[in-house]
Amino acid sequence: MPELTTVKQFSPWYLLAMAIGAMIGPWVVMMQWWLQLSGPSMSLAFALLGVLCIPIALVYGEMTAMLPVTGGPFQYTHTAFGKHVAFWSTWMLLLAYLSVLGFLIMCVIQIVQYLWWPGMTQTQLVIFGIIVAFVVWLLATRSIEFSSRAQFYMTVIMVIVAACVVFAFVTSSRFDTANWQPFFPTGRSGFFTGTALMVTMYFGFELVPQFVQECNYPARKFWKIIIGSLLFTIVFYSILPLVDSGMAPWDKITGYLMVDATIAGQSFGRWFQYIIMIAAMLAILTTLNGFWLASSRILYSMGKARILPKWFDNLNKKNVPTHAALVILGVCIFFMVASGTNWLAALLALMSVGLGVAYFMSSIAFIQLRRKHPEWARPFKLPVGYLLGVLAVLASFGIFYYSAKYLTRLMWEVFAAYCVLGLIIWIIMIVQASRDPEEYNVPAVQGVLDEAELDAARLAAID
Repeated sequence: MPELTTVKQFSPWYLLAMAIGAMIGPWVVMMQWWLQLSGPSMSLAFALLGVLCIPIALVYGEMTAMLPVTGGPFQYTHTAFGKHVAFWSTWMLLLAYLSVLGFLIMCVIQIVQYLWWPGMTQTQLVIFGIIVAFVVWLLATRSIEFSSRAQFYMTVIMVIVAACVVFAFVTSSRFDTANWQPFFPTGRSGFFTGTALMVTMYFGFELVPQFVQECNYPARKFWKIIIGSLLFTIVFYSILPLVDSGMAPWDKITGYLMVDATIAGQSFGRWFQYIIMIAAMLAILTTLNGFWLASSRILYSMGKARILPKWFDNLNKKNVPTHAALVILGVCIFFMVASGTNWLAALLALMSVGLGVAYFMSSIAFIQLRRKHPEWARPFKLPVGYLLGVLAVLASFGIFYYSAKYLTRLMWEVFAAYCVLGLIIWIIMIVQASRDPEEYNVPAVQGVLDEAELDAARLAAID
């Protein structure tokens, strides 16, 4: 059976950049929508939601150190509850992962339309989107070292440009804190809706455990990368909506397409506008790359566990899940072909629901493994684990509840169709397992009794 092994392929700084890039990637494209939801108070919404995500991130940190294998949330629920619960929990996570890939490709197209090609037809849009998907697929099927290094440099460029935007805007004569009034322009309902929907913007820190077997960093310290990427993003997102809102009244700024770039062009010239948009393009590519890599590793792990067909656990010469990447490419092409229909927007709205379910099940798995296997080695162990586990469960449920309240009838129909597809695959795999139990009854990953045994297991994987 093919294995993803730890061969010291990339540094923790590259993984940190991947997580940060995945979370802050679409900020330029999304800013107009954020401000329309709740104006300058979106800074507060981002801060509150980021704090809610901290217990979830810490839970992921402990479980990554305890079960240092590719698959992350899938492995946690598989070990805690078995393959059937793991299938449905991970199926919800894949809903978010795959839909965000289609959305991000559309973001690249929006940037191209904004800068150079405003009259792009639907056919041209589809063709261009497919080309973007192929480019990202080629990047994601190279060695992880190559992909992570490219993402690191793109993330650094993006952060530098964002810092320049903040400095330029705050020191501009156009900046006026009076534009922050009203602070809650859409009222309490708009604020809470915006807060719930912004969970998708913190969608990225859970990518980190997917690469525990490929990163040159001790599993017991992975919590630092998870929390570090989350804290950076909290600060990043808490600043930018407030800074942008100071540049124009709310009723005016919400009419700007690509808010930061448009304001930069008006206040400083086209050169600054182009710099921001090129950085935005790089940012979107970092996010695409991160989610593509993580999605392929989830599919690989499910194939390896025979929860999906074993075809998914194929690796190429560069130790990359090739068949999983091909499926992702096919899904992205399907999104592009269907991009002229309303259901794509509905699928994107379901991202936060799928994410809420995945976070909830991972948090429940954390409590279950604490209760069921207290003897397992936990190189990083939360000092108040049960309390943080309960807080993570409550935060995850809150994310799911408020996201579900936003769903329209069409969105529920799309969600139901996705669940039916999952049901068909699930039944097929049950039938396959009954016909060939020796092949398909693969046991879940188990913890070990002490850290020395854990290190030995990881070294054996390398060999």
